Amino acid sequence: MSSLLQFTIYSKTLVFLSFVLFLQGYLFENLLPCFCGVFILLFLVYAKFDFKGNIGEIKVDRKIMEKHRFVNHPVNVKTVIQNNGGLLNIHATDILPVSAEVVKGDNSKDELVSSNGEMSLEYQIKFTARGSHSFNIVDLVLKDRWGLFSTTTKESHEVFVMLHSDPKEVQKAKRVSEREHIEITTPSLVGTENVYEMEGIREYTPGDRLKDVEWKATSRLQKLMTKLFEKKEVVDTYILLDCSRSMRRTAGQKSKIDHATNLAVHLARILQSLRHHVGLIAFDEYKIIKNITPTDNYHMVFESLTDLPGQIKTTGYQIKKPSEIAEAADNPLEHQRFISTVFPFLARGKRTVKHSLQATGIFESIRLLLMDNKNKHIVIITDLETNKRSLYRSIVLAHARKYKIWLLASFSPFYNLNKKQLSSDQIENIYKLYTSQETMLRKLRRMNIEIVELTPSMEGGKIIEKIRRKQT
Repeated sequence: MSSLLQFTIYSKTLVFLSFVLFLQGYLFENLLPCFCGVFILLFLVYAKFDFKGNIGEIKVDRKIMEKHRFVNHPVNVKTVIQNNGGLLNIHATDILPVSAEVVKGDNSKDELVSSNGEMSLEYQIKFTARGSHSFNIVDLVLKDRWGLFSTTTKESHEVFVMLHSDPKEVQKAKRVSEREHIEITTPSLVGTENVYEMEGIREYTPGDRLKDVEWKATSRLQKLMTKLFEKKEVVDTYILLDCSRSMRRTAGQKSKIDHATNLAVHLARILQSLRHHVGLIAFDEYKIIKNITPTDNYHMVFESLTDLPGQIKTTGYQIKKPSEIAEAADNPLEHQRFISTVFPFLARGKRTVKHSLQATGIFESIRLLLMDNKNKHIVIITDLETNKRSLYRSIVLAHARKYKIWLLASFSPFYNLNKKQLSSDQIENIYKLYTSQETMLRKLRRMNIEIVELTPSMEGGKIIEKIRRKQT
């Protein structure tokens, strides 16, 4: 609690009035104005000491009323300020998280609170970004009952709020996943399912089903021939979602991480509707932060996606030069030893690292997929800015195992650049960044990896449709 007292405009007026009364008494040799001035000063001294004595402990209790909270939906907040001191005039302001805005009520209030009394702030807000948000500080301005002195303080009561994606986005995913909207998709896009496909024909043997007889071949060869089938199995799909800082940083309304999460929701819904099991691996710069084994439970994947880190708000988006986001050159031997020692603590693991490119979240994700010999379908959603060299090496490892790979790559200026006029240097940096990204994509296309360059409005159904057109 701050003990620095300040004079308000009222107390300053009384001090000036006492000075005028003293001056009047001195000039006109009249004691009455002097006595009035002394009385005013004594009253100010009494009010000051009384105010100091009334300042006691102040407690803050904040509650979020809703159990389930969604982006762009109202959330009711109640903050109670308990005054354990004397009579005080309290002006309280509840400091909101960055992405929150008040839609009803007021997050500040001025009230005269009695000894051991309380005041409450009740208001309604909405959040514009999903993820974890925290309320922390309540600004307090304390005044005495007459408003002559004031002091300011801050009380901390941290409350975390987890915001899920807007339910409208979930409804979109459900609509896209309906059969009439995904006629362009077939299981052959991502792998095979538990069906028998015709491999050839052979002579009929007792016990074969009559409906499997190939009548055209029978009439041609003049003997009963039956179809020979081959059983194929389902290939699990893993969605690898980049949650590094470059994906979460935004200065406008459109965010790469929110778009990537919505795409993952759409793709999981579509693929699971086609009887494909879908898993999720979310990674950041150094480690895996979420790992869901392949499942046909859509709600499990959805809840994991809504629990990922949210946006990082910035005041303005600066266009980086390709050299600023490029990977550093190979480190010397002593640097490699340092990385091998420190990385297991960053990744919360116990393995050693032989090269700096292995000390990344994307490499750890691919390494986890390579631990068994099963065939897999991998969908990587990234902006190609963080750990670019490690990303390329990891994709090469997965391609060597003959995994089917889709790379969904976003271009940062499409999302974050909100300036209408660009300087020549900024335009040149955008061009260099784009050509640098295209160079890497060309290398990957030579490996027959399916690549979709994302735009902020692209949805899951459009991505599968685009890949389908490439394969036909």
